[in-house]
Amino acid sequence: MGASRSVIVTSIVFLGSTTAFAAEARAAAVEEPEACFAEATPGNGSEIEIGLETSRVSGVAPLSVHFDASDTRAQGVERPFHELSYCWDFGDPESGTYETTGASKNRAKGPLAAHVFEKPGTYLVTLSARDPQGHVATRAVEIQVEDPDAVFAGDATTCFSNGGDFRGCPAGAGQVTTSSLSDLRAHLGTNRRLLLRRGDVFWGALDVNVPGPAMIRALGEGDKPRIEGGGGRVFSMSGPNPQLEDFRLVDVDIAGSGSGTVGLEMLGKATDVLLLRVGSRNTGNAILASKGTIDYLINEGRSGQDLISRFTIQDSDIGNGSGARPLIFVSGRQIAMLGNRYHDAGEHVLRLTWVEDTVVSHNDMGGTIPTKHVVKLHGPGYNQPGIGRGQYTDRVLLSDNVFRGGVDDWTVAITPQNAQSDERIRNTIVERNLFLDGPRVSLPLTVSGEDITIRDNIMVRGQRQKATCLAVGRRGVEPASARVTVTHNTCSAPGADTTLVQLDGAASDVTVFNNLVTGTETGRVASRTPSAEGQNLFVAGDTVTPEAALDRATVTLSQASPAVDAGAAEAASAWDYAGRLRSADGDGSSSAEPDVGALEYQP
Repeated sequence: MGASRSVIVTSIVFLGSTTAFAAEARAAAVEEPEACFAEATPGNGSEIEIGLETSRVSGVAPLSVHFDASDTRAQGVERPFHELSYCWDFGDPESGTYETTGASKNRAKGPLAAHVFEKPGTYLVTLSARDPQGHVATRAVEIQVEDPDAVFAGDATTCFSNGGDFRGCPAGAGQVTTSSLSDLRAHLGTNRRLLLRRGDVFWGALDVNVPGPAMIRALGEGDKPRIEGGGGRVFSMSGPNPQLEDFRLVDVDIAGSGSGTVGLEMLGKATDVLLLRVGSRNTGNAILASKGTIDYLINEGRSGQDLISRFTIQDSDIGNGSGARPLIFVSGRQIAMLGNRYHDAGEHVLRLTWVEDTVVSHNDMGGTIPTKHVVKLHGPGYNQPGIGRGQYTDRVLLSDNVFRGGVDDWTVAITPQNAQSDERIRNTIVERNLFLDGPRVSLPLTVSGEDITIRDNIMVRGQRQKATCLAVGRRGVEPASARVTVTHNTCSAPGADTTLVQLDGAASDVTVFNNLVTGTETGRVASRTPSAEGQNLFVAGDTVTPEAALDRATVTLSQASPAVDAGAAEAASAWDYAGRLRSADGDGSSSAEPDVGALEYQP
């Protein structure tokens, strides 16, 4: 299951007598285990009933598929979305690694996942689920991926070039010499592929509202084709009479002319849209899919409208936003953002106003303006008119990302947008992320919601006398936070006065276990006593360096750390920050207890 990759580590230096973490060398690769779970408690997983849903089981490459295991059930487990450990093998070992984190694209962890199959073939996707007692169950589904050269053969493909260079254009395909993007419109349609010559520049804008399969992508070798847009939208997707589905935009760069440009806007319902290796610069909103647009269309009597669904952005570089606009502003269902770089926004970097069944993984994000957030996740107005009335942002996974703090911000804010808005969030998991400090970052992470899990994250705070690692509370009029688990996180905070968790007085069922604060012995676990607390450590000594934490392949605890074998087994998570499996005696010690904090010691 999965390709095996060797690990090369020339030197790792652990500074100080207690903590972990400055790496002087980098690993060339990470060993990918042969199985998600090496051992299973007898019982053959009969205690677990896996619920596995896929957004589709066939289609043309590149094919994005969303996977959902949130209907899985297990004996004696109250919250399987949070308490079971899920591991996916996509059967696609040649899919490579994410440039942002170095992790294999062939693997994913968590109850929600997504994968882009770039090559035609038949793939067996396997899900393994493990309960807290060690029982493991598996379930598989087959995905059929069609060859685009066969689906779009002959005149189903049209090639576009500024200067008549059609080298590599498939046999039988149409050929159009133009520099105007709008000239593509006459060739869009079902079962149509449009190829843009690499290195060429195309000017203008394009409306796309066709049922697929359909595709726009690069042709040939060299730099991506560049789309030079003026003020307004470059790509207008869907519309009042929505038809857009099964569409791909691949290997294209968008260049705007400032804050008046929107790189790509969804103007109506759309399904199964993939942006793969898309670049964007100098826009206001680079990507815009607003719930407000859908509400407006419904109020105007437009039928067939709904939020976008099954929308994937992967391996894209989106930045240099301008004007007071979020770089990416999205509402929708089954959203996947995988392996992207989002940076240099005119306001928030990523604003998710209402999402369901959404995965944000292996991204590197940063570059906000003062007081704005790298990620702002909230819900629709619970008591407001529109399609969001009575709805929650629900089932969201933020995992394995790098969040680079800005100026005077809450780096990641999972809360209503203000104290006057009742915007509800539930069933959200924040795990294995790196929160890097910025100038005067007040909070790396703040959450307000129900059924929230925060685990295996590393938070690097700067040199300051007083610091808070994360906050759990209520922003304003929304219900109080409840059933929040904070476990196996490491916060590097060298100041003399550190609080691990700032707790709102109304929050209930808050569990704080197995967390590690380095750089100080004078901190407090929480601003008030949580509902359950234990095995948290404050350790003086050298703090976590950003360089070491960015190198997930090598970062680990030192053998001398008091965090080794000091955790509570009943609160242990399945994997550490680096994706290593936590297991009894997995570190070579005689103890079955996990290590405290986000990292497991590895000999």
